[in-house]
Amino acid sequence: MFTQVRDPRKRRGTRHRLPVLLILATCPVLAGARSFTAVAEWAADAGEAVWPALGVTLGVSTPPGPTVTTWLRLWLRSP
Repeated sequence: MFTQVRDPRKRRGTRHRLPVLLILATCPVLAGARSFTAVAEWAADAGEAVWPALGVTLGVSTPPGPTVTTWLRLWLRSP
């Protein structure tokens, strides 16, 4: 389902695939998160055990999971 959603972000600099971000946003909202910061904190707390299973890229040159800025950029560009 999430793979069929059009990504509103610019292609350049995109580190995390949209379906992964949507999954990482859905879980905390279902758990009661009501802010961008709460979603980002939940995703960060999910940790390295969860991110690879969802397809979050982990590496030396990439941040450990989506940041608050990533979430804001995504939601502000969404229709």
